[in-house]
Amino acid sequence: MLTASRLYLVTCGHDLDRRSSSFTDDDEELFDYRTYPPRRHVNLERACWRSKLLEQKYKDCAAHLVTIFHLELKDEMNKEKKQALETRCEDLQKQLDDKQEECEKLKTHQNDNHLLKDLAELLKNGLESSRIKCTNQRRIIGGLNSRIDDLLQQAELLKNALESSGIKCTNQRRIIGGLYSGIDDLLQQLDTERMQSDNLRTNNGALQQLVNTLETRLQAFEGLHSELRQI
Repeated sequence: MLTASRLYLVTCGHDLDRRSSSFTDDDEELFDYRTYPPRRHVNLERACWRSKLLEQKYKDCAAHLVTIFHLELKDEMNKEKKQALETRCEDLQKQLDDKQEECEKLKTHQNDNHLLKDLAELLKNGLESSRIKCTNQRRIIGGLNSRIDDLLQQAELLKNALESSGIKCTNQRRIIGGLYSGIDDLLQQLDTERMQSDNLRTNNGALQQLVNTLETRLQAFEGLHSELRQI
C-alpha cells in the first residue's frame, strides 16, 4: 500500500527505499528512462510503451490514494457520528432519570394529598361535633339563666312579703334558705357550664384554624400535583 509521500517519490522518479518498494526490476528500469540523457539502446516504440505503462501505474496509484483518503474521511465521519450518538444517549438517559425522579415525587405528593384529605375530613367531623356540643351547652346555659331569674324573682317576692309582714317564719326561712342554696348550686353549675363553653369555643377556634391551614396546604399540594402531571 502506498502512502502519500511514497507516491510523491514514485511520481517524481526517485525511489529512495528500493528494499520496501512493491515495484519490480522492470519498473526500476522504467524509472531509469526518465534520467537525462536517455539510454541510446532504447528505441522510441519501447519508450512510448513504457511511458503508457508508467502513466497507467500513476493512475492506479492516484485512484488507490483517493480510495485511502475516502476511507479515512469516512472513518472520521463515523467517529463523529458515534460520538454524537453517545452524547445523545447520555442526554436521553439523564432525561429518563429526571422523569423517573419526578414520577417518584409525584407519587409521594399523591400519598401526602390522600393523608391530608383524610386528616381534614376527620378534623371537619370533629369540628362539627364540637359545634353541636357547643350549641347544646348554650341551650343548657340559657335554661339555667332562665331558672335563676325565676328563683331570684321568687326569693325577692318572699323577702318582700316577709319584711312587710314582720313575721319571722321558720318555714319561710327554710324556703328562702333552700332557694338561695338552689341559686348557689345553679350559679356554680352555670359557672361550670360557662367554663366548659369557653373551653369548647377555644378548641373550636383552634380546630377551625387548623382546618383552614390544612385546606390551604391541600390546595397547594393539589396545584403542585396538577403542575407535575402537566410536566
